[in-house]
Amino acid sequence: MRKVFLLILLYLLSFYVYSEEEKKHYVIPAAEMLAESGMLLCFNRYATPWKNYGHVGWSDIEHNLTSSWVWDQDEFNINQICHPYQGSSYFTTARSAGLNFWESAAYTTLFGNIPWELFCECETPALNDLIITSAGGASIGEMFHRFFADSWHTNFRWMSYFIAPFEGLNYHLFKWEPAQGTDRTEVLENIMFVGSVLNNNTFLTGIGINAVYGKPFGHDTKEPFDSFEFRLRGCFSTDNYLCTLFSDGYLWSRKVNAGLNSSSTLGMSLHYNFIYSENINYSDNSLGFTFKSRSSLPYNALFDIKLHLNWLILGGTEYYRFMNGDIPMPASGEERRTYDLCTGENIKLEMILSQDGFGKLIFFGMFSGMHTIDDAIPQDGSDGFTSVVLLGASYEHKLAKNLYAGVSYHSYFKNGFYDSDDDKSDSWQFLSFFCKLKVR
Repeated sequence: MRKVFLLILLYLLSFYVYSEEEKKHYVIPAAEMLAESGMLLCFNRYATPWKNYGHVGWSDIEHNLTSSWVWDQDEFNINQICHPYQGSSYFTTARSAGLNFWESAAYTTLFGNIPWELFCECETPALNDLIITSAGGASIGEMFHRFFADSWHTNFRWMSYFIAPFEGLNYHLFKWEPAQGTDRTEVLENIMFVGSVLNNNTFLTGIGINAVYGKPFGHDTKEPFDSFEFRLRGCFSTDNYLCTLFSDGYLWSRKVNAGLNSSSTLGMSLHYNFIYSENINYSDNSLGFTFKSRSSLPYNALFDIKLHLNWLILGGTEYYRFMNGDIPMPASGEERRTYDLCTGENIKLEMILSQDGFGKLIFFGMFSGMHTIDDAIPQDGSDGFTSVVLLGASYEHKLAKNLYAGVSYHSYFKNGFYDSDDDKSDSWQFLSFFCKLKVR
């Protein structure tokens, strides 16, 4: 056992590099990631209802080290939301030590994701966790890192500790203060809204955040995510809930000439999106080409278009027979996935027409062609193809300085085409009225 620890120590030391110019630290974030996993393991074991996950013994570790990786059976919120957030914590730890985007992504996998799967769970290591924790963690983590640095150099420094706690901890331990970047959060909007799921007349109230970091139009990327968009919503009622996140950030981009009176960008973006509710489970981690353009029109009007053509690296969508009750939902503590794991194609299009006197009119559309991964078909499920279409429109008008009000409507259409089950079509509509405060 002593030899194993010596080998691990030598491996960590082999990564140690310190540059006065770049001020990069390689050993400390690796050790901190292992410590983060250890703390989460203890939390799972002693403080959560999922205590069986935390009772890891040597037999479990031996099994994990010698077994082939699988597509696991964990719940949607654990796999598609919690794991990317866990990955973002690893990622921001590395970023706080001066590592760049790609180094931090590698550290998230090598010292966060893989050790967690091998040594901190009683379950067989999961391929889906490896993908979503690393790719989703890098996407969310880089956005959180930049939000952290942006708020750190303002009067709202206290918010930084909630955005990326380990970056704040490392400041107090090692005086690693985040650098003030050349880019910043250009748009920050707080939203409050009340709405209704029209299918069942369920009323929901909630809050949200819109953020645009950097300048998305006419942008030349210097480093990944120096421009990104982030839209988070959460709304609840006594018997329902709806949480959504849509985000995209440039990995690479260049300014292009798309005509007079326009500013345009062509590039490649990384996306992390999810819709989580009582009736809808949808997620996608996508990579693809992006075109964003802003055109100046007469009467001081602006027209924006944002087009994304993506490969859906890994996504998830509910299997309808669980949702409609044909198959009983798993009992508490039973490991049984109720959604498909998919790969496929994803297209997003947004068009915005705005003018100070008129207001802002937004149209949004998304299509995901989701091909079920053969080895990841849930129990009692079926191989097949699912198309998901999301359509939305909203209008807002300025009431006073930085205060806006508006209305929005969104529709969700799903068509499942199954090889060994009946095809299924479903749709949901959501209408809301909102009030928006523009902070930036």
